[in-house]
Amino acid sequence: MKHRIAVAPLLLAAAGLAAGALLWASGGDVALNHWLLAHESPTVTSLATQLGWLGLGRVQIIACLLAGLWCGAHARGRRVGCLPTLSITGRWLLGLAHQTVLLLRGQRQWTPHWRTLPYHGRVWLLAIASFALAGLAQLLLKISIGRPRPKETFWNGIDPYTPHPFGLDAGFWSFPSGHSTSSFAIAMVLMAGFPRWRWPILLIATLLAASRFMALTPHYVGDVIAGSALGAAVALYIVRTLRVQGNA
Repeated sequence: MKHRIAVAPLLLAAAGLAAGALLWASGGDVALNHWLLAHESPTVTSLATQLGWLGLGRVQIIACLLAGLWCGAHARGRRVGCLPTLSITGRWLLGLAHQTVLLLRGQRQWTPHWRTLPYHGRVWLLAIASFALAGLAQLLLKISIGRPRPKETFWNGIDPYTPHPFGLDAGFWSFPSGHSTSSFAIAMVLMAGFPRWRWPILLIATLLAASRFMALTPHYVGDVIAGSALGAAVALYIVRTLRVQGNA
């Protein structure tokens, strides 16, 4: 059963990574970035750059954490003191770490630390676990592949088709896009937990991902496609493993 749950996520991740690699190898996304640079609109570039700030991992984590804790604190409709609030928050954060470990093991269960946390609070915090697992996967891929970012080509004359694997220079961590990975890893969990809001959530994730190549220098469109598929695949695995399905 566990293997069957992982089939669709693995296929999704493989398809996205393959599509991104094909665009890189064919020169399609490199040509697109050169075209965008030649027809640059300062307004679009500035807007894409600003959206990129919203796609930062730390911003997304803080937003999910605050939303999850808010849902938990207000679900019972009563106020609690400072020390009980800190104790409850500590249990929930411990549960978040425990849940991440259980997911790595493929175990189909919610951690006991979250039994007192309302469902919507669990969904928000689970989005952080999805972010963490997808973030680890994309970081390993970035370092192993070593694709130069567009800025290395535009400004430093680096060959965009020559990888520089296993380096520590972030200028060669273009494939896949981390912003796109994290945005879709979080969005897919939230879409499952809050299905009534799935289209606005998907739109926001798509805009955040697209901003990475529209800003010209951070990523190519192939990086964005690969990252989006990878993040969505990790989230899909989590959603299926824990049977996340909300009505809100």
